[in-house]
Amino acid sequence: MNSSMTPDLSQLLEKMPKSALSTVVSGGFVTPFLQFLEYDQFSDIYQNFPTGNGDRSDYAVKKTKPNEPSFVETVATNAFKSEPEIIGEVKPRNYSLEEGTGSYESTLNQLKGYLLDPNCQSAKWGFLTNANHIQWFRKHGKVIHPVTASIEINPSNIIDVANDIKALIAEYPKALTVAIYNNKGGIGKTTAAINLAGTLARLDKKVLLIDFDHHQQDLSILLGINNKNHLIKLSDVILKRHKISSTITSISGKFKNQNNSVVNRSFDVIPGDEFMNWERTPEIQYTVVGKTLKQILKPLVNNYDYIIIDTPPNQSLFTYNSLYSSDVVLIPARHDDISSLVNAARAIVNFLPEVQNSRRKNERQGSSCTDAGPIPLPIFLNGGKPTDAAKKLMIESVQEVVSLFNQSHRIDLSEYFFPNHKPGDPNYKIFSVPEYAIIAKAAFKNKPAVFLHNTAYSYYHQLVKEYFLQ
Repeated sequence: MNSSMTPDLSQLLEKMPKSALSTVVSGGFVTPFLQFLEYDQFSDIYQNFPTGNGDRSDYAVKKTKPNEPSFVETVATNAFKSEPEIIGEVKPRNYSLEEGTGSYESTLNQLKGYLLDPNCQSAKWGFLTNANHIQWFRKHGKVIHPVTASIEINPSNIIDVANDIKALIAEYPKALTVAIYNNKGGIGKTTAAINLAGTLARLDKKVLLIDFDHHQQDLSILLGINNKNHLIKLSDVILKRHKISSTITSISGKFKNQNNSVVNRSFDVIPGDEFMNWERTPEIQYTVVGKTLKQILKPLVNNYDYIIIDTPPNQSLFTYNSLYSSDVVLIPARHDDISSLVNAARAIVNFLPEVQNSRRKNERQGSSCTDAGPIPLPIFLNGGKPTDAAKKLMIESVQEVVSLFNQSHRIDLSEYFFPNHKPGDPNYKIFSVPEYAIIAKAAFKNKPAVFLHNTAYSYYHQLVKEYFLQ
């Protein structure tokens, strides 16, 4: 876009009435903002977009390629084939989009619904704004997570915010980084991490799995990786400035696909380190705090679709670093271990906000856009074959946990335990990966169970469909 045609966003915000309706916010700010991001008003920006389930988002945006019909023309002809890149929701200026408010949560859920609708499968970005705040989100498969906080905008900072968001869209990493975490040990966290990586690999995704549990290194042991013979270790990268790529090894497997043809799939692994006293070593503490895993992984984030971090079952420096480096946190628990469910709730209410606040303080998406930090995904039950009576007791126990945290912290955890529950439905369900003996026995063959048995793969395939892939 020619600089002479670039909208003066500062002046537009200055003139925007404090009581502006959403139509005024759209025409007087949002469309010019998108033009500033170098989307053409007439060919790339479509308002009142049919998302496919009878709903309409305020904005759908896609850059029109040379010698192709414009995005606007394509929507008018056949919205289902339009493949938007960005979906946006606009609110009146006196409507609160401050994080934590009920109006913010309602609007966020509205945007998420649009992004997952049939006509928006191709969308990679979403935004919310009322001309007082703006927030940007990324959609990676089924996961929608914030990449900025809800930023308070004004005539003084809007140009910096717009430039930072433009750079963010152009340069955001390809990989979704997932930390697998629960403070409670013995719930199959590492087994879940291994089989999640294997399932995504079977679905032809490029995956990197990281063993960051330096005390136990169970992931490396279960995959038969001899750390002593792995010459370059993660500690060498942290302390001696070796390249992170030199730590990587691969796990592969052969199996038949749906066409009965034998295919080979693999995923990469960064093994655990044998250091047992990292947290007691001042040099390590200083270096890890100053050079986070997030920074160390930067050379790899565009080489993979998913980076999965197996974390220690505690709240140590290295657990904190694992979560700090992630986009989302997947929390397994067990139906027969109430402490694992309580610890999952505590992680969402106490530990994760601490990590988020640290990310927001230390990481910037440019000079003006604050980083949002990792968000928790809904909790899932890992293994076990509960009877109907045990399921009923577990649901009642979880409801008590939700009620307790609602009273003590004024936080509703229902969306993390019962994300698909409909109001008025007496039945509550938590997504579960069933127990299967082969999953445990696969460890003796140093392979993911999903590489060896189709039943195990079907279980974890359901997990992937539930949480990650549309």
